[in-house]
Amino acid sequence: MPPLILVGLPGAGAGGPWFIHWNSLFAQLLREYRVAPCYGLGSNVYRVRNDCMPAWDKLPYQADYMLWIDSDNLFTYEMFKTLRTSLESYPGLDMVAGWSWVQDVMGNERPKISAGQWKDSKPVNLQYREILDTKKASGLIPVQWTGLSFALIRAKSLKRLGPEPFMPIPQEDDEGTVHLLSDSESFCYFAGQMGLKFAVHPGVKTPHLKPKPIEPDAQARIEMEGPEVVTQGYQEETGEPKPEEVPT
Repeated sequence: MPPLILVGLPGAGAGGPWFIHWNSLFAQLLREYRVAPCYGLGSNVYRVRNDCMPAWDKLPYQADYMLWIDSDNLFTYEMFKTLRTSLESYPGLDMVAGWSWVQDVMGNERPKISAGQWKDSKPVNLQYREILDTKKASGLIPVQWTGLSFALIRAKSLKRLGPEPFMPIPQEDDEGTVHLLSDSESFCYFAGQMGLKFAVHPGVKTPHLKPKPIEPDAQARIEMEGPEVVTQGYQEETGEPKPEEVPT
């Protein structure tokens, strides 16, 4: 009997490119697994993710993994294999995730890496240099929180968190304004309190699809688009000197 893999697919913003990638991944997963996908729809992302949590007592048998995929990121089967190999190689890890560039809704801040550490109970993003350095060393980056745009977690680890691990957590910023941690940040904060360990694979970068393109800084663009593409047009576009080329 093939092993069981669960797939959580929250969100209502999926378009044609996403469905092309999902259909390809689904077909290739079926060669190895019995696949149980959950399509979650709704405006409350915490509720939608909790709705995708398995009813453990109703599964035909114990699942190996659960794969979380957001509806605004692109991915491949090769990315999945990379995450799976990482979990197989590091039995002390509970979840390994890819990464993407993220930005506030209005696009008023610099793009940031979708993972990081906690500092005074607040999320602090990884620096791009950490991604590059670890990628060259072919390693993983231990993190305390990460986005779940493309993340693979051991099913037995997820089961420890109960039926609703995605609960909004209020946080006060430096100006005294209270807001909620994101669904993925809240999940990681709670899971971390339960002893789960996470890492990001620097070689698994998922394109993040937004109505307004997320434009990283020049150094990041070199890695994503190649040094020739960026350096040829950068000075004309910005009026700034061409950035130093970063090896990839």
